[in-house]
Order: sequence, then structure tokens, then C-alpha cells
Amino acid sequence: MNKSLLLIAVLFSTLFFFPSCTKPIEEADDKMIEENKKKSEDFQAIINAHRFRLVDFYSDKPIDYIETDAEVKQETNLRAYIKPYLLDDENVFGAEENLSIVQNQQKMPGVSDDIVRRSYHLSYDKSNVLLDFVTYTYAPAKYKVSEFSPNGFVIYLDWPTGAKVFSRFETIK
Repeated sequence: MNKSLLLIAVLFSTLFFFPSCTKPIEEADDKMIEENKKKSEDFQAIINAHRFRLVDFYSDKPIDYIETDAEVKQETNLRAYIKPYLLDDENVFGAEENLSIVQNQQKMPGVSDDIVRRSYHLSYDKSNVLLDFVTYTYAPAKYKVSEFSPNGFVIYLDWPTGAKVFSRFETIK
């Protein structure tokens, strides 16, 4: 009979103990979600108010950016890999998640349109503000927002080797 009472006591203490342990974790998650929601709203206001141009490309750890060639380079400054047509593009984040990429003098090979139309989407979770944007071929990709201000923003992708690959955009004055 003592074993039954002990088992019941353990069961009740478990039921009361674990919910009390998860509440602070849930509250912390809720707080982070609210903070990222606010950041997402602030970022939305900034990107809708300006045009942006890609100005830099880099990683936080040395990587071999072109893994398909015979040469192994470990580097963090990746600016040399920015396609020339991207350097004069103007990225315009419009209403209803419409993205207009104004191709100026330099156009992407095979794409002669003056304006390439895509969509973008902002979202957030407990860890990040996320931006569905485009790659260097104007294909969709999901980025994490690293930082932003009225002067520009930085987004990144997680590289397979564990590095973060950053793209920095500045406001076009």
C-alpha cells in the first residue's frame, strides 16, 4: 500500500510541477514573439518608405562560396561575387507585398524587362524576423533580418557549413 501512495504522490507532484515549469518558458516565448512582431512592423514601415540597393555581400565565417570549382577559397568578403546587374537594381517594396526590381543600365542576362515584378512577405517567429525576398536570379528565398534602420537593412541566409551569408542594402537617396 505504501508503494501505491508513493506512486500517487509522484503523479500529483509531476502534474503540478511541470506546468509551473513551462509557464515561464511560454511567457518568454510570447514576449519574444511580441518583440519580433513589433520589429516586423517597424521593418515594414521602413522598406515601404524607401528604395534599396545591394551594396555588400559577406559571411561571418570563412566559406568557399563557389563549391563546384577546383579552387578552394576560404573567405568572408564575398562582394566580388555580386552579379554586376544587381549593383544598379532598385528594390521597391510596395503595397500588398508587391516587389518591383527596377533594372537600370545593367540587366540580368536573359531578362530584358525594365522592371522585374515579384512578391515579398514579412513574417516572424520567436527567434527571427523573416523576409521572403529574392536571390541573385530573382528566385524566391527566405532570409532572416539581421538589422535595419532608415538607412538600410541587412538580411542573411544560413550557409550549409554553419556560416551566415549576409546581404547589405542601403537606402537610395
